[in-house]
Amino acid sequence: MIEANERARDTARAHFDLARELEQRGTGSRLNQLRAQQELSTDDGLVESARLALYRAQEALGVLLVAGGPVDATDEPTFRIPEAQGSEPARPGAADRQAMAPAPILQIPASDVALLQRRTDVQLFAAGQHAAERVLRDSSKDYYPYLEGVFLPQTTYPAQFFVPANSWRFQLQMSVPLFDSGQRKGARAEREAALNIARATFLRATTQAAAEIRAAREAVQSAERGLASARAAADQAQQVVNIVNVSFRAGAATNIEVIDAERRARDTDTAVAVAEDTLRRARLELLTALGRFPQ
Repeated sequence: MIEANERARDTARAHFDLARELEQRGTGSRLNQLRAQQELSTDDGLVESARLALYRAQEALGVLLVAGGPVDATDEPTFRIPEAQGSEPARPGAADRQAMAPAPILQIPASDVALLQRRTDVQLFAAGQHAAERVLRDSSKDYYPYLEGVFLPQTTYPAQFFVPANSWRFQLQMSVPLFDSGQRKGARAEREAALNIARATFLRATTQAAAEIRAAREAVQSAERGLASARAAADQAQQVVNIVNVSFRAGAATNIEVIDAERRARDTDTAVAVAEDTLRRARLELLTALGRFPQ
């Protein structure tokens, strides 16, 4: 933004110098000089506002880094976006792959399923579904007989004649459940309900994550096209400024046309800066949706 406003200010200053020179030679007018000076003053104010915004951003970065002062970025941030058929993610175990497999009703490309495995929220819901499945599978063990062991140490003080002072008892007891009034059946129904909830939660999370990835990829592509259009418009606007300035020197263009061309050039340069920031944000959001940010 500073570069765009400084470029507009330099163009306005050149226009103002020319208008003042023409007015001093008697071929210009005081009105044209004031118009050019007004545009120069406006650009000076925009430059100061952009510099203040930059300083505030540096101070905010310094606060985040606990630097005790303003901190500037040394280079343009680079967000490398993996392709749809990009590098292989970390391979989970067989149980995790089974738990993370999407439901048949969920139509997700295989490449996106592989990318979804990197997201911690999807991994959390997949682990919850896997745990619920395992608990349900273990419901049959409720019907197994179980063996209990009891160890009872005993000390008598003061010691008696017929009873030893120290003794212990170890007992084994096997129980075979036959009738429990439907308790085990009810527990299994609760576990099935918990599994259904876990599956629905995982399905919702996977669907949402896949939608976020698709939307983020589309946003990146749209931002790239928008940036290309903004840069082309800025280049065309600068060419218009150059042509109008030459025409104004030759007397074929008016002062209003020069000012209008300068403002359009400044606006298009500002649009380029906004489009660049939009593209950076879109790439960052895509990396976040892919589970690749932070690394």
